[in-house]
Amino acid sequence: APPRTGAGPPRHDKESDCWIVVKGNVYDCTPFLSEHPGGAQSIVINAGTDSTEDFEAVHSSRAWEMLDKYLVGPLGGPMPSKYLEGTTIPPPTEPTPSNSNSNRDANSHLNLNSNLNSNSNPSVDPAQQARTPPATTTTTSLEVTLKPKTKVALHLQEKLALSHDVVRLRFALPTPDHILGLPNGQHVLLSATVGGKPVMRAYTPTTADDVRGHVDFVIKVYKPNVHPKFPAGGVFSQHLGSLEVGQTVDFKGPIGHVVYKGRGLFVLDGKVERVAREVGMICGGSGITPMFQVAKAMLADPEDHTRIHLLYANQTEADILLRPDLDRLCKEYPERFQVWYTLDRPPQDWAYSSGFICQDMLEAHMPRSGAEGGSMVLMCGPPPMINFACVPNLQKLGFTEQQYLAF
Repeated sequence: APPRTGAGPPRHDKESDCWIVVKGNVYDCTPFLSEHPGGAQSIVINAGTDSTEDFEAVHSSRAWEMLDKYLVGPLGGPMPSKYLEGTTIPPPTEPTPSNSNSNRDANSHLNLNSNLNSNSNPSVDPAQQARTPPATTTTTSLEVTLKPKTKVALHLQEKLALSHDVVRLRFALPTPDHILGLPNGQHVLLSATVGGKPVMRAYTPTTADDVRGHVDFVIKVYKPNVHPKFPAGGVFSQHLGSLEVGQTVDFKGPIGHVVYKGRGLFVLDGKVERVAREVGMICGGSGITPMFQVAKAMLADPEDHTRIHLLYANQTEADILLRPDLDRLCKEYPERFQVWYTLDRPPQDWAYSSGFICQDMLEAHMPRSGAEGGSMVLMCGPPPMINFACVPNLQKLGFTEQQYLAF
């Protein structure tokens, strides 16, 4: 008989030991966590589970090719020797009730855990199994909707067109007493089947997390045949824009590597703390939503004296999301919140900047790198904007890698 561990099968469901199942194969993603463009948490949230649907919903053909590098073997197959070398195997013990349904030991066979949500069971629809109703978990006396490893279906309660390509969607939470359960600075994954294929994208709500009973999103709908580089437009944003009241979308999270704890304190990847009295925010297009979320949290706390400097880039004036809200915050908190806009194609009477983000623009509208009490710059937008317009120019202004970060 194969050797058996006394402690039962390992869960492989944490950052230091992160395995996933995709299409019946087990992958050890632990070495890749620090390299993942979407941050480690978007992988860790699926650790120890069958992640086939989520992987298919998000990743390109290149990602599928990269996945082979981390292959451990088929689920239920023999454990490769490299995962057994150097391990001490305790004497055999009788299986506990929690794992008695398996005759394979985790140290000799690939069996992540009896709580794998066994999406590998062909008699169970993985999508249906993942969409169990949310449990009513009480945190600080509030009912929390989000469950990190479980998709929760929420129905659309209200829909309001803000412009020809922007909608505000309000989703009802399970009860009027529920909050979403999303820390400031983090995102939630929304998913659905579109055109017969699973699609998933990360969004940040515009409502604060202490709002009960519902959650709001402002969605820019990227329509087809508008941008020459993306003739199909945004498949998922079009799906969200086409929703009717009563239809559902799956929610999962939280994800993200940045959490704003309040009063200038940021925590990165759950480990590194950074404190800033002056916070710059640079965003493009729909990248305004995480900035808006954090800024509202800062301004809502009378004991939070953080000053906010927001630079917001868009193509046209009509593309500026949440502008009435941003301008209102400027008037309500003139000493703590400043916003500056720049447009690729401004109107003739435009009072702000025009053109791409540049060094002069950052020097005029970001805090100083050596500001008293510390300074930090948050960025959210297209990768070319961050990599070529923001980071090099921030470095020219004296900002170090510890002073800027991208959502």
